[in-house]
Amino acid sequence: MGIELNNTMNRFITQLQLIEKIIEESNAEKVEKDVEILELRDLVYAIFDRKFDEYFTQNNIEDEMARGDAREQLYSLTDFLIEKNPIMKKIYNSIKVSKDEDGEVSLTSDSPGVMSYIMERIREDDSEPSFHKKDLINQSSVISVCICLETLVSEILRDFYLNLYEGDLVENKTVTFKQMKEFGNINDARLYLIDSEIDSIFRGSFKSWFSYINDKLKISDNFKDEKQTVELINELYQRRNLFVHTDGYINDYYLKNVSKEYSNCVKKGERINADYNYIVSRIKQVERLGWIIYYQYSKLIHRDNYKRMFNDVNELLLKYMDRNCDIIPSIYQSIYKFDKMDRHSQLIAKVNYYLYYKINGRVDEIREELEAIDFSMLNNNFIMAKAIILDEEDAFEKTKAALDDVDDDDFLFMFEWPLLKLVRNKEPYKEYFKKRLNKIFEIQE
Repeated sequence: MGIELNNTMNRFITQLQLIEKIIEESNAEKVEKDVEILELRDLVYAIFDRKFDEYFTQNNIEDEMARGDAREQLYSLTDFLIEKNPIMKKIYNSIKVSKDEDGEVSLTSDSPGVMSYIMERIREDDSEPSFHKKDLINQSSVISVCICLETLVSEILRDFYLNLYEGDLVENKTVTFKQMKEFGNINDARLYLIDSEIDSIFRGSFKSWFSYINDKLKISDNFKDEKQTVELINELYQRRNLFVHTDGYINDYYLKNVSKEYSNCVKKGERINADYNYIVSRIKQVERLGWIIYYQYSKLIHRDNYKRMFNDVNELLLKYMDRNCDIIPSIYQSIYKFDKMDRHSQLIAKVNYYLYYKINGRVDEIREELEAIDFSMLNNNFIMAKAIILDEEDAFEKTKAALDDVDDDDFLFMFEWPLLKLVRNKEPYKEYFKKRLNKIFEIQE
């Protein structure tokens, strides 16, 4: 039995979603923490700045303190703090500015215990362990994203070798007599050779194993403009290697193997990290490549039944359409242009191509193109779809005409369409759906 490809792809997307959730929560926690740090540090330092300014003003000393509006804002803020906050008032009243024997101006306090307590709170909140915790979460996320992609590809390769590959896996492989005895049967030996082959593939660089699977699935034949995607993911893998092997310090290997476009702003010996925006952007690229690999392998395993291929692929694309991954409309376009696909599936793919932009709030990108298409020679479902996507004035009338024309079973099936989910809670659609459902289930209104 072959791979359950949709389950494999589902797991891949779910893993990426979990990583997104982790870094979102970590980032939100850090933002909240930063606000607390800024409040405490900045307020205390504002008191310090005012004390210095008062000293320089009283002693007619030129200084670099802010003047004009900035100085007015400083005094307005500290006046409020001194009046409203007893701790800030205590700090203000306990500190003074003076010159030491060397003529250096410094702060001293009549209540050193208070100052020690406040400064320790600032140091604790801004401590290095807190910084490292966030770094470790981000670094672990980078590593996990790479693992997600490798897991997807390795499962596909394993299925490929088990069910499609016609070459010789024994070539350049050694199986000892002891191993043969331990295997017990020929299938165990075959699985060992497959796992050994996959392991050897992934011991190479990302570019090397991508080149291998690209050759098997003919990715570049259908998706010719993915060079940037490959380069960005290659940089991700090289950064992953730095996190694992050098604690993030850039070395010659990273600089040699990453495109200059993505490495010209860093230098050898610098420490590199991964912030929230970086990880999110790389997840998008990894997801993009994952969809391409999934789609190409779907075509391969369903080469004798492209109708089934479309049904499986379409089901998953619709499920994750709201993730706004730009490769989804490209896949629909590929299906539409695929000369071995039946015409009905091609037309559904075309409609779902436009639906993608509707769901993601990007209709203006395809409005002119869709307005120019004439669906009048097709059935009412396509006319309805165009009307809903473009928010045509008579969209409800066209929707009603399409749904009135189908029996109850088809209506219940269509009720779950993502297209109708866009409108079914809006009036007058809501009332229409309610009446139709009540009639089907014989519910008295």
